[in-house]
Amino acid sequence: MPLCAKCRNFFPPEFSTLVENDKDNENDYLCHWCKIDKDYITVTPKGKPAYTYTRNECIKDWKLFMKKLLEKRNVKDILNKVKQKEKER
Repeated sequence: MPLCAKCRNFFPPEFSTLVENDKDNENDYLCHWCKIDKDYITVTPKGKPAYTYTRNECIKDWKLFMKKLLEKRNVKDILNKVKQKEKER
């Protein structure tokens, strides 16, 4: 779940690009919208017509996806096990 270094939002990996950071020799991610400096991009899925996708739509969809993912029982169980192991350290 890459965090865009410019707009500070989380994006799906397919909407992020790894870029070099000269300041601290660490790599950062830029969302496609920040990379091209626009608030929309045109997406062309295989076999489907192209459509315009905005930064805010992507953020909203990603948050909804993550919320649904975290509500799944098996994911909750895994997270609880991780938290429990961290407490034991």
